[in-house]
Amino acid sequence: MKRSLILSIATLAIVATSLATAQDSRPGTGSTQNASSGLTTPPTTIILIAQKPTYPLTTCVVDSKVLPTQPVEYIKNGKLFRLDNEACKAQVDANLTTYTKKIDDAVIVQQKPTYPMVVSALTGKPLGETAVNKVHGTRLVILAEPAEVTTFDADPSLAIKKLNDAYITAQFPTYPYKKDPVNKEDLAVFTASGKTPIKYLWGNKLILFTAQTSVSEFEKTPETYLALLETMK
Repeated sequence: MKRSLILSIATLAIVATSLATAQDSRPGTGSTQNASSGLTTPPTTIILIAQKPTYPLTTCVVDSKVLPTQPVEYIKNGKLFRLDNEACKAQVDANLTTYTKKIDDAVIVQQKPTYPMVVSALTGKPLGETAVNKVHGTRLVILAEPAEVTTFDADPSLAIKKLNDAYITAQFPTYPYKKDPVNKEDLAVFTASGKTPIKYLWGNKLILFTAQTSVSEFEKTPETYLALLETMK
């Protein structure tokens, strides 16, 4: 039950992205109802949670300057653009296709070497010479042939779920961290008591938690807990 609740964030992000493309992309416009919790969450917040972990650039997509500690995070047509200053927003608006492609190309380069599937996440067909690199948000989804793109765009949720499951399956057997990074509970002791940890994907990275409250706290300041996680091997 808990696992399905956590992974529903990725599915909710798909809904939020669709809503965001239909309205003004400035922060604070619109909201999405989380059917699991009954809470109303702005689409921009959900898109940030979904896309920031796999955002591939450490420089501004417009002027190539190194991003500051707190970059401008701009959502346009359901896409995250991390910028070094507010003035770059106008350039994104004027050259949306160019800067979207720049991000997408970087996503492909970064994620393809560790992509966890050898078949299409949509149809199960083998990934061969006709395979297509499709970027959804800031995540790579490889489809078996160009004809699958239209079907994927119409409803990416099933394919994204299969991709999530593939990343979890690939990483779980060699999971290197010994504790929940938020409440510091020992995972070995937790599982030995017969309990099952929450399998959560931060982007494409598996993180195990022992409580839903840990996930909620993690999402408030993920960089803090990601740094702590590296001390728990």
